[in-house]
Amino acid sequence: ISQIVASNLALYVEYVLNLKGEFQYFIMTLLITAVFALPFWQYAVGKIGKKATFAVGTMMAFPGLFGLLYVQPDDVAIMYVFIILAGAGISVNFLIPWSMLPDCIDDAELEFGVRREALFYAFFVFFMKFAIGAALGLSTIALEAIGGYKTGECTQPESVVMTLRILLPAPAVVCLCISFYFLYKYPIDAQRARATRSKLTRSTIGGSTENGMLSSSSKPSSEGRSATTEESSLL
Repeated sequence: ISQIVASNLALYVEYVLNLKGEFQYFIMTLLITAVFALPFWQYAVGKIGKKATFAVGTMMAFPGLFGLLYVQPDDVAIMYVFIILAGAGISVNFLIPWSMLPDCIDDAELEFGVRREALFYAFFVFFMKFAIGAALGLSTIALEAIGGYKTGECTQPESVVMTLRILLPAPAVVCLCISFYFLYKYPIDAQRARATRSKLTRSTIGGSTENGMLSSSSKPSSEGRSATTEESSLL
């Protein structure tokens, strides 16, 4: 989501707000806010859980994204307020999905008996990159087909302004709304994650103990075989 916002933000700042010189400061504000909000979200995870934290952070991003529809040209202060709100909300997407992935791996290992970390992380990163590329490609097509954007032209038609007002927040809002559905269906809460880790730990300790008992029980039999061999040689 942050990549979608950042990629379209440059055109939005230039053609909608007429603040081309402020773009780098908007991006810095967005990223700095996202980074400084991470400890707060980490603290919230320990208090209310991952699912609730993700929901709260996502809802915090909505005012900032919807506000981009109504910001008027040269409204620098208001734009910074919306950027800070969006950055604080978007930052939860840097933390929660990655922290949920180990819980999914543990849960799958408990159910199927095989730990597939490489497979989970490969699919996660691949589809994340695929979604970013698809969203950027579709937004570019929409900007050219609907808004009439002409690459390299200094002057753009008025339809580009309205298209950018809708195009900047719309994909991010749609993605966040879809994420709520999957968040609702996500079955692993803090209690289940702790129980899964406890079962896996007991299984690992039990397996190690059993292997140790088998190895120790094999020693007397080997000693008995060696003693029998010595007696046979004496006879």
